[in-house]
Amino acid sequence: MSGKTIVSVTGHQDYAQGSIYAIARSYFELQKKLSNERLRCLLISPKKPNVCPDFIEWLECKPFSYLEYNYFIIYVLHQFIQTDFVLIVQNDGFVLNGKNWQDAFLDYDYIGAPLNTLFRYQDEHLIQAGQEFWERHFNNIPPAHFEVQNGGFSLRSKRLLTLPSELQLQWLVDSAKLSCNLPLELSPRTAMHNEDIYFCAVYRKLFEELGIKFAPSALAMAFAIESTLYHAKHQFEIDTIFGTHTMGHFVLNDLNNVYMQKAIEMVDDNILSNRLAQVILLNGISITTPNTLMSNHHEKN
Repeated sequence: MSGKTIVSVTGHQDYAQGSIYAIARSYFELQKKLSNERLRCLLISPKKPNVCPDFIEWLECKPFSYLEYNYFIIYVLHQFIQTDFVLIVQNDGFVLNGKNWQDAFLDYDYIGAPLNTLFRYQDEHLIQAGQEFWERHFNNIPPAHFEVQNGGFSLRSKRLLTLPSELQLQWLVDSAKLSCNLPLELSPRTAMHNEDIYFCAVYRKLFEELGIKFAPSALAMAFAIESTLYHAKHQFEIDTIFGTHTMGHFVLNDLNNVYMQKAIEMVDDNILSNRLAQVILLNGISITTPNTLMSNHHEKN
């Protein structure tokens, strides 16, 4: 099972083309350090995107929701992985600079972009501490609290992926809340259903007892960035980061271009004032900014 798999899974066809770009960019960037490695590339989506290079395998799936995406990653993904490790990418999560790859990433069963929040799982309840709590404790995390590393751009061992099915570990979804606005929308009251929280918080203690290793924050910061505050608090140099998960703010619409899909915090409409944008531009990726988002941001200020 030597080698690595770069995979993207989506039940939304609108995300499929961007996922192809995430796979392809990550593949080409990894060639800078892992040119002799066997890198398998796989997309699972409802339809094959218009642009799909021959080196990327495609498997058809029925359309499914984000809730089902988490279910798929937890219980099904391992069935399609024949390598020791898998790099999960998305249209908003991809390799920035392959030269920043570290073999130390492979010393762990799970590594992703660290989040500036803490979770505690107790008596089948997930409790999320606020950002202020994290800022007071990020250098000395209290017992029974866990930092979560985002799964949207993450590296995992095949061993970890097989455990939920092998051990028949229950996937827990909290009760739902209904939005007050139209159209009506249901959403779980907590993030317990998210697959990265499932691995990093809900069953973290059990996995560690079984010998599963989660990357320490110092290495996770080198692996990927999502919360720029996290890296800033640790005074981490942004030019050494391997990849990113942008939380839907920037999505790939080509190998070397992202589209600003969601508004970001800026000063005087200057995109260079945003730290995540700085990281993206630093790595040779251009940013397309829609006028509507820029206008909306200007009006808010």
